[in-house]
Amino acid sequence: RFGPQPDGRVIQILLQVCGSLLEAHSRGLMHRDIKPANIMLTRRAGVGDFAKLLDFGLVKAQDTRQQTMLTATDMITGTPLYMAPESISDAEHVDSRADLYALGAVAYFMLSGRPVFEANNVIEIIRRHVESQPKPLAEAAKVPVAAALDQLIMRLLEKSPDKRPASAAEMIDVLARVSPMQPWTPADAERWWTQHDPAGGPATTATQDVALPATVQHSGKTTATS
Repeated sequence: RFGPQPDGRVIQILLQVCGSLLEAHSRGLMHRDIKPANIMLTRRAGVGDFAKLLDFGLVKAQDTRQQTMLTATDMITGTPLYMAPESISDAEHVDSRADLYALGAVAYFMLSGRPVFEANNVIEIIRRHVESQPKPLAEAAKVPVAAALDQLIMRLLEKSPDKRPASAAEMIDVLARVSPMQPWTPADAERWWTQHDPAGGPATTATQDVALPATVQHSGKTTATS
């Protein structure tokens, strides 16, 4: 809805989502459905861009003993536009690095305004995740992107899990050291929310997955979906 976002803002959102994943993964749980619609941005106590990772409905335990307490399934599960190759070709042996691939696809979308792969049908999108190489982010991005962030996102989109960052903790370490081309400060976030917060006007609801906040209203509380 608001177009590709500054790389500094993307870094701040990714850091928060990685924090959520780090907690889940440390408990042996995979989210399995990381996508823009499951990342909600809100203004909390005057702090703009407070990110929450939602909808753990497809969560799966990496430990098979824990999995007996959750929904058991080895079928292909997730959202095709953000699905890791191994979730398609070897769903039984997927680990937490599949969540990192999906987060890389979300980051690619936030910076380019387009999914990593597009096609006329779901089967073709799935095939491309398994077989095709994504267009380099340096070419796809619609905003300036720090080289270190570009490199991290393309590593996340590697076909082989072994070539991706090993954990959300590693991602946090890398992201914390990136110097964005377009810094995004708390003051920038506050200005953005002051301009777009529906408290000052009618709320609007996104009709499709978008990478950037679209305001929605829930039980009298204002939030915003990513």
